[in-house]
Amino acid sequence: MKTRKFRDGDIVYREGETSDSAYIVQSGRVELFKDSGTGPMLIATAGPDELFGETGLLDGRSRDATAYCAGDVVLKVLPRREFLRRIENDPATAMKVMAKLAQRLRETDERAAMGMAGLPVPVDGGQGGLIVPPPPDPRRQTLLTRLFGRWRSSGGEPRESGSAVRPFRVLVAPFGNDPQDTQRPHVVAWVEQLEGFTAKPHGSKVLPAESDALLQPGERFRRAAATARRWLAEGHADLVLWGEVDSEGRMIQVHFTAAPWAEDDKPGLPQPLLWLPLPCYFDEGWAPLFHAAVMGAVEPRGEGQAQFLSLRLPGWMEAARGFIDQPVDGLYQIETAQIFAIYGMAAAVTGGLNPGTGLQEYGAEVLRSAIEWTPGENADVWYALQRQLGLVYQAIAERTNSPDYFHAAAEAYRQAIYGTERGVEPEIWASLHNRLGVVLFRLDMAEGNPDALREAVGAFQYALTVFTRQSFPWQWAEVMHNVSQVLQVYGDAHRNQEVLERAIGTIRNALLVRRQESVPLLWAASRNSLGAALFLLAKHTRDGAPLVEAVECFSDALTTYQQNGARSQARIAQKNLERAQRLAGRVPPQGQEARP
Repeated sequence: MKTRKFRDGDIVYREGETSDSAYIVQSGRVELFKDSGTGPMLIATAGPDELFGETGLLDGRSRDATAYCAGDVVLKVLPRREFLRRIENDPATAMKVMAKLAQRLRETDERAAMGMAGLPVPVDGGQGGLIVPPPPDPRRQTLLTRLFGRWRSSGGEPRESGSAVRPFRVLVAPFGNDPQDTQRPHVVAWVEQLEGFTAKPHGSKVLPAESDALLQPGERFRRAAATARRWLAEGHADLVLWGEVDSEGRMIQVHFTAAPWAEDDKPGLPQPLLWLPLPCYFDEGWAPLFHAAVMGAVEPRGEGQAQFLSLRLPGWMEAARGFIDQPVDGLYQIETAQIFAIYGMAAAVTGGLNPGTGLQEYGAEVLRSAIEWTPGENADVWYALQRQLGLVYQAIAERTNSPDYFHAAAEAYRQAIYGTERGVEPEIWASLHNRLGVVLFRLDMAEGNPDALREAVGAFQYALTVFTRQSFPWQWAEVMHNVSQVLQVYGDAHRNQEVLERAIGTIRNALLVRRQESVPLLWAASRNSLGAALFLLAKHTRDGAPLVEAVECFSDALTTYQQNGARSQARIAQKNLERAQRLAGRVPPQGQEARP
């Protein structure tokens, strides 16, 4: 009997594939998911010494579920012929298989019953004449299905220890304009229906605070988001849902604030000015959109959670696709714009978790539609969407190295900067300038555009007027890292020793903040960049002395990347190290002769 090993997030087989073997779990845990009208549904699990995958061998049909590894797994493989031979020749084995099938059938029935129990009862009327698109057939070959092709799993980063993924914790605040607190239990109940998520009411004060009622909407929402972030830290949670019922009592405006486990912005993460409109007492017709929005709003803490989302988000995105294909009648224009915004952001997140599926590009298309839907009187939302669009374009450009996407990202960031006041939102203003600088720098690398490089230097200088080492050390270090890369490109192109020496000094400054013990991957990136600057200086001055430190820098970066599972970065550091070692044999330190 053959043995196969799988890693956390790997898929043993997919629903619809040919049934050619059964499996016995030797170690680990396997989860079986079945495609349903509202997304993947967990129907069974298999632990050590348990059998799965046998159903199709008995009835000759294709796989009826997708087998997903929840942690590292070792399986024994039973080919169809061997499995059937054991069933025929060993009555005890046949009885065990029949008992397992009966148990799994009971578990499936119980899960289905649990899925229906506790669902809020839809309220007839009071929906303002809304017409909700029907949930699509999950097997229909829509554009989204073709873009995905299949669910994917990705690797390359450290995986969470253990076989189970920690559930996402969601806190729900009271909603404004709802004095009887009728909508919060409804929202909590629907979050609880989402596998892998827990939800509970939090606090007694509404967000935005009633004391902020006279402020402009943008400032009200920013203050509410700041309070929500404090709740996230205090409650060790992943997401806060907050908002208010509109003045007509027909729609809830649900805002999302996620725990920022990463230092930097990511495409699709929630913004205070963007919210999801849902009818009061919304029913199952709106559940796919709500669930897709919740899953797209959380940020995974590790590879285990990322794999969890990458497997499940595509099904929810497909189930909610009808809200984009057929916009809901009876909504205000800004409500439709916000639906497109939230869905587009979730599509971008899904594409980031499933690279190469085209979902980031699709998310950008939906965000462009959201911008077109946004009324002129909602300029603050329009600028917030430009920022989101820039983030998505930049992610696509960096993945594809496409000048067109770099140009599009730069234009979106310029629009967002124009609508962002430095005195009101200094961090966002500076972050936008930093991102604009990075995009323009990459644009010069892609097509040799000196004008873009000059504009990049100016953008970084603007960012440094806010991101000082004293006030924002991490952001300051990132900008200094980026400035060093620009100086390296300019110094290399113009063979300018002074500029290359400035690049070396700049990246050394970044390393004063980026320490190996606290941020090993960022430290490795800056060590790699320092090695590159030293390499260029040695190449143009024909002095091999800087190469000694360059080799050390590349070696440090390579070791750190390998230790942290960053395989693509490790390959780059390995190539840089080999180049530096070759050059060291040809360019000795000044005063010494080259080796023959």
